[in-house]
Amino acid sequence: MSSKYIFVLGRDQNLAKLEIVSILKQAEFDYEIEIDGANYLVITFKDKLNVNALMQRLAGTVRIAEVFSEPEGVTLQNFDVDLDIDIDKLDIYFPNKFNYTVHSLDDDAKLESEVYQLFKAHFKKYKIKAIKKSFSFSRKIGEDFEFLLVRENDSNNADANTSANANAGKILLARSVAAPDPNIYMEKDNDRPARKFTHGTSFRLAQMMVNILDVPLGKTVIDPFCGTGTFIIEGLLKGYNMIGIDIEQPLIEASKQNLNWAKKRFGFEGKYELIQADSTEVKFNADGCVFEPYMGEFLKKLPNFEKAKKDIEKLEKFYAKFFRNLTKNLNSASEYKNNARIVCILPYYRTNDNRLVHLSDRFFTQLPFKHVDLEKEFGLNLPNPIEYFTPSGSMISRQLHIFE
Repeated sequence: MSSKYIFVLGRDQNLAKLEIVSILKQAEFDYEIEIDGANYLVITFKDKLNVNALMQRLAGTVRIAEVFSEPEGVTLQNFDVDLDIDIDKLDIYFPNKFNYTVHSLDDDAKLESEVYQLFKAHFKKYKIKAIKKSFSFSRKIGEDFEFLLVRENDSNNADANTSANANAGKILLARSVAAPDPNIYMEKDNDRPARKFTHGTSFRLAQMMVNILDVPLGKTVIDPFCGTGTFIIEGLLKGYNMIGIDIEQPLIEASKQNLNWAKKRFGFEGKYELIQADSTEVKFNADGCVFEPYMGEFLKKLPNFEKAKKDIEKLEKFYAKFFRNLTKNLNSASEYKNNARIVCILPYYRTNDNRLVHLSDRFFTQLPFKHVDLEKEFGLNLPNPIEYFTPSGSMISRQLHIFE
């Protein structure tokens, strides 16, 4: 029995899309992406989906909603929507008293109003005490009903409503059935014993990057700039064996503390090794690599163009030396199929006169690795690298690169 779901994406939407498809490919789901929207994916599955189990594996998705109706609609002269829908015939049970929200993922206020009026009339007819609440992704999913709407043409054609009497196509009506537990990330970020502001990647981002690293479970993954151990923890929880390298012994000690805490709190079966060494020279043996490296000196304000250019040139030399060492110690990918073997974040600078200074094209062409074609490997029309929206106040901009 096939089923259809809307995956609502968080802040880093392109990264969230890539994570979803990576997980589905790794788990060998039989699926088809029906709509690739700006802030959501509509995916049809051959079989019923265990949404709660899947939701726990996704760090970049804020909702999974199950589609329960696909009425046809016609856009009228005033852009209202005339929906052909009989709520009495829907496969959905309403209790006598509950709260609910209605939200269009395309920000279509007309569609929201039309659907709301249909539900309101239905509830009045059957004397159901249903109270409409304001929509917010911070609301918990439970006894309340959260209805999400997608107008198919809005996703596939930006000009779908530019002419009167245009066919509005299908309207997907879905009910939210799964949401992430924000307490998990808050606990990981806040309760670990060793934290260092300048040497930590958020656990949410780390989980997304580890999910995208398409290496078979049970293999060994290395974080060559492990800091306080965030990627090591997420890799172990995923099912990898992990190696963490850092040049600073205090950070290796911090990683040990955090790993001991994570082992007791979450449990994991994999093995790990922590090495205090220079990642541009050390020998190791691994099947994949995930990291956020040294990004240059800490900046309190945006640099001028000359400083930004000088700093990027220094980083290029350092990164080039590191990647040369990585290619000597990373196992061949020949035994794997369609694997992104290196997932990393690399920086660029925005100057105080609003210019951008990136790592040079020459740097990338001389790398012993190439960027993965995301459309070919994952069926997604996404750039590589993918922009990562850094927290407000950060002076260094970041992009996520997927190499093989």
